[in-house]
Amino acid sequence: MFRLLIAGFLTATLLRAAPAGPPPVPREFRAMWIATVGNIDWPSKPGLPVATQQAELRALLDTAKRWHLNAVILQIRTSCDALYASPLEPWSEYLSGRMGVAPSPAWDPLAFAVTEAHSRGLELHAWLNPFRARYSQAISPVAAQHVSRTRPDLVVQYGKFLWLDPGLAESRDQTLKVVTDVVRRYDIDGIHIDDYFYPYPDKTGPGTLAPFPDERSWSTYQRSGGKLSRPDWRRENVNTLIRAMNTAVHREKSWVKFGISPFGIWKPGFPEGIRAWTNTKCFTPTPASGSAKAWPTTSPPNSIGRNGKPSSASPDSWHGGPPRMSATVTSGPASTRPTSARTAPPPKSFGRPTKSDPKRVLRA
Repeated sequence: MFRLLIAGFLTATLLRAAPAGPPPVPREFRAMWIATVGNIDWPSKPGLPVATQQAELRALLDTAKRWHLNAVILQIRTSCDALYASPLEPWSEYLSGRMGVAPSPAWDPLAFAVTEAHSRGLELHAWLNPFRARYSQAISPVAAQHVSRTRPDLVVQYGKFLWLDPGLAESRDQTLKVVTDVVRRYDIDGIHIDDYFYPYPDKTGPGTLAPFPDERSWSTYQRSGGKLSRPDWRRENVNTLIRAMNTAVHREKSWVKFGISPFGIWKPGFPEGIRAWTNTKCFTPTPASGSAKAWPTTSPPNSIGRNGKPSSASPDSWHGGPPRMSATVTSGPASTRPTSARTAPPPKSFGRPTKSDPKRVLRA
């Protein structure tokens, strides 16, 4: 009898504690990247009439809805420029064909994209490149208000690129000002950055890599008593930016998501057999070094496939990976040109597949 009373008491307690309905299902993040650098995805070429640019963008958003995605990640800052009305940086050449020239008639692509995405039930995440200052295949003359003209002391040349030196606090502050401004003025759902922090190594010859020219900021760090190795110091420069971005985003609007898509291969040998360039070597963020509260809301690994084949470093390989970055999150597909997006079927797998167009191999 005593055992029956205990069993009855425990059963009643568990029933009272049970939730009224089923447990909540984790919401997938199914997003389309819309790359603007080099006119990879949108606009299809610079200098198009505003009405055509808007029609192309609507077509991409229609594709996202047809594929049952729930977000789009629109690249609004490719290289210290702006595909929106910015008081801080010049208009991008990928809209008008010339950096610093505003659209005519006037319109704000980011505000337009937010409205059109929300009307389709899609989240709009603003994608920014934090340190790249000049794209290798840029054509337009540099505008007078570009950071390479206004603050040349922050900019270094590496290969065919210009780069903000991440080791300089003022370089990081430049990006923080941009992020804060975008979150404050636009009804976006997220801020997103990809795997571009320090540049990928530039080869000067067979087996020879050019050093990144951050000697000035590195020497300043050493003179201040810094003890980190140079690679760890570079990683900590990125970590510092990420912590500050997370704080800035959520100080402005607590509900806005903050996401990073780091390089898809987070560590050599994960998964087994992978021998490609890795997240660690690219000086991208190292979540294990920071407080969990300081790190992004989403961290879908950036895994790029070629010729429609997904990379062998799939998001599943991040299970058991670094803290805060081990969840499998769907983060693709790459968008196609608007002309083909209207008829393209949903992809069989997600990632960022290339296509026959040679521009698809460009790094966004």
